[in-house]
Amino acid sequence: MSESVPLEDDGKSVAQHKSDAEIVDPNLCLYCQEIMNRCPEGGGFLKKLWFRHHDTTSALAESANSGCVLCIHLIRSENCQVRPDGTDEDEDEYDYLYGRDDSKGHQGSAILETTRGAKAAKSLNNDFDGSRIILNIIRFNKLVTSIRMFPTFLLPHDLAPLPIARCRSSQSHRTPTRLLLLEDGNVRLCLSSELGTCPRYATLSHCWGSLSFLPLKKNNITHFQQRIPVQSITKTFQDAIRITSYLGIEYLWIDSLCIIQDDIEDWNRESPLMCDVYGGSTINLAASSAPDGSFGCFFDRHMLWGHFLRNNRGRQTMYYRCVPDDFEEYLLAQPLFKQAWVLQERLLSPRTLHFTQREVFWECEKRFACETFPGGIPTQLKDGLSHLGIAQINSGRGWAKLVNAYSSCNLTLSRDKLAAISGLARIVQRIQKDEYVAGMWRKHLISQLRWDVEAGTGRRITPYVAPTWSWASITGSIEFSFPRYYDEKEQVKVDALEIKHASDDPFGQITAATLRLICKYLIRAKANLPFSRPHENIAISGMLGDFIMLNAKLDVGRGAEVGDGNLFILPVAIRSSVQVSGLVLKATADKKGRYRRLGSFFCLGYEESVLQEGLSNPESAGMESDCVRIDRYTDGYRRYTIELV
Repeated sequence: MSESVPLEDDGKSVAQHKSDAEIVDPNLCLYCQEIMNRCPEGGGFLKKLWFRHHDTTSALAESANSGCVLCIHLIRSENCQVRPDGTDEDEDEYDYLYGRDDSKGHQGSAILETTRGAKAAKSLNNDFDGSRIILNIIRFNKLVTSIRMFPTFLLPHDLAPLPIARCRSSQSHRTPTRLLLLEDGNVRLCLSSELGTCPRYATLSHCWGSLSFLPLKKNNITHFQQRIPVQSITKTFQDAIRITSYLGIEYLWIDSLCIIQDDIEDWNRESPLMCDVYGGSTINLAASSAPDGSFGCFFDRHMLWGHFLRNNRGRQTMYYRCVPDDFEEYLLAQPLFKQAWVLQERLLSPRTLHFTQREVFWECEKRFACETFPGGIPTQLKDGLSHLGIAQINSGRGWAKLVNAYSSCNLTLSRDKLAAISGLARIVQRIQKDEYVAGMWRKHLISQLRWDVEAGTGRRITPYVAPTWSWASITGSIEFSFPRYYDEKEQVKVDALEIKHASDDPFGQITAATLRLICKYLIRAKANLPFSRPHENIAISGMLGDFIMLNAKLDVGRGAEVGDGNLFILPVAIRSSVQVSGLVLKATADKKGRYRRLGSFFCLGYEESVLQEGLSNPESAGMESDCVRIDRYTDGYRRYTIELV
């Protein structure tokens, strides 16, 4: 247990303590000077150091406004505001500095952890729970600077020379149909067929928002090919043009300026090419903090945000930088990351520059970096933040994780549910040589049938986008249930699969899909009506006068699709006969043995003998009228052939 060492009370005020801590530009308040004066030189696990700090939120804010770097970062980390009545007094507010083992992270790193009393917590206009706020103080053996990649009026810092040569090659892709040519301060639309070889070009990821702007249309394409008036396009587009030109790249691709927005045929031709458009780019520019085009890529920042602290105490001069603890949370919370199309753009691009309000992030297969850490964000600070690439989704579980992230994003047009990840599907198909099946993969189809939608978020998409057995038929956050135990066995297999597309593109729009399954069990069930909760119990009919209760999770809430409550249960996987999971189905009226998916279920906690008898009970088993056909196998069990649509 670490020893608490209180700041010595020798009768002197903090102002009377001489501090050897210095800084590169700004000043520290007297409290923060003392913290830096006591900041350990070496590595290894350190004692807990106890410091007195500003007693009130208003005092902390005043110090921050006066230019104290530590106070600036503390008050930003807490996201606190002083109430108009000034009720923020708290005599029990202290700051602590903890050492961190060098072997677990960046050399010489430490944490400044603010613990606030309950009284202070009540004075903060936020969700702070009164426990702690963490700010990392990272030690550097020398002052880290990087070559400025942008002029000072664009960015005060940069990300060092672009490491493009070490990133994934982008040469084996088709050239976009149209590109923006940037030359001599002018911008015009050009056809790539006129260019010969594929040039280096940048792409832009951005939020459309509700802002009206000038897009490419059939009636202005001729004018755009002559000249695009820069003053008529959004600030985000203007910034992207400036960045692209500064990087020495002549061409830029922006969706709304390179795809004819009032021509559905052009859209149908261009949208399948996204894997080539983004995959073949030299760099992708992401306007991550801009909810619409009026915000742009660059934001005003406090002049002291990126300054180093310098401490001359000891054998050598040490440099420190205050770093927030929320790199992953911060970046993923940006408006752009909530857009469904952008997930595909991020994964397809070989390298991306994310422009946020706080700083610029660099992402590629080799490293995840930012202005604070040009050489790469330390492991203990980025937590789960890492480059999300094709290698991470090139498996059944990896694809499931992608769908989970994708389904949580916003999609303006529900009809684009599959289109917005079709580029990724094409890449995975080239690698796996597997058949793409309505947002899933034939090789993993049975396991990928076992998906759930987050309670309260599901809505069936209309008009038709995908079959009910596909997650793509539903809005809402999707999560897959994969086999977790070695003795979990699948109880169904695919007999036939038929998918009709609107065109010859197997990744394009689906007009109909039928999945024929051979099942070991098909059970009649009765739902408890009315439904009042997202999770409802369903009773299996005819179980020895009693009922086995299944916990059902419906895709669309409150039983909107249940009808009269007569349902069917399809066990998909069983673990040693004591745990069953599968699908909740509803018979259609158009054909015998045809069903729609309504949701999923699981059953746990029954004795094996009871559960097995319930599954096999002839009183609740499916009948001839419920199936396409019934076959009897040598193991004594029936096999039910049914269709899902």
